[in-house]
Amino acid sequence: MSIKQLWCDKYRPERFDQFQFHQNEAARLKKLISRENFPHLFIYGPCGSGKRTIVRSLLFEIFGSSSRKLKIETKIFEAPSGKKIIQTFLSSNLHLEVNPSENGYYDRVVVQELIKNMATNLSVIKKYPFRMIIIDQADSLTKEAQQALRRTMEKYAETCRIILMAEHSSRIIPALKSRCLMFRCSSPSTDELFQVLQTITKAEQFDCNETLINNVIRDSDHNVRRAIILLQTIAIQQELNPQQQRKNNIQQLEQFRWQQK
Repeated sequence: MSIKQLWCDKYRPERFDQFQFHQNEAARLKKLISRENFPHLFIYGPCGSGKRTIVRSLLFEIFGSSSRKLKIETKIFEAPSGKKIIQTFLSSNLHLEVNPSENGYYDRVVVQELIKNMATNLSVIKKYPFRMIIIDQADSLTKEAQQALRRTMEKYAETCRIILMAEHSSRIIPALKSRCLMFRCSSPSTDELFQVLQTITKAEQFDCNETLINNVIRDSDHNVRRAIILLQTIAIQQELNPQQQRKNNIQQLEQFRWQQK
């Protein structure tokens, strides 16, 4: 059993055909990719439901392995007041991923300048003559930043596509939502998450019973990343101290049975 790498990263799907759930969303996005006029997207849902995995797979379908060649960049912007704003983000030659809300009230400046800089350089892929900007935690943007984003999206619609990621759609202004195709990314069901965890335990040769997996699902509140980290934590504890972990597992089983009564 390998414990050198986080299982949530090791077993994260890299493309749509590797999904164990969200197959319907993947099929819809594949159809969009086949069209010439690819829209702006708004993908929303609970934390740990798989939004980022969907976006990563979408980028791979469009741009191929180039979307995986990421680097960390830092840019300095100047607000109208003269204040210097530092923003760090991930980028490839074809897209960037940013969380402008980290700069609070000055997120509007980051949104406008980043999109302007990115949109002035055309993509090298003829089929998709645009670059992609992924805005994480879009529901934390100020109303001013959202209004600025709406105007900037319209101005650079020919050379830039925006993907918004958020937990709450109600915090996004209607004018911005109306310019995006919306995708609801729901948390996996108990059966779907069970299948994911069981696949990992088999691949890692981790002896884990069904009740323990159900406990992990319950404690994770159906957050996929949290569930996989909990599972790996149990596996590491068992490997370091197998006798004590067996006792803990028995106690967990008894507690679970008592709760079910």
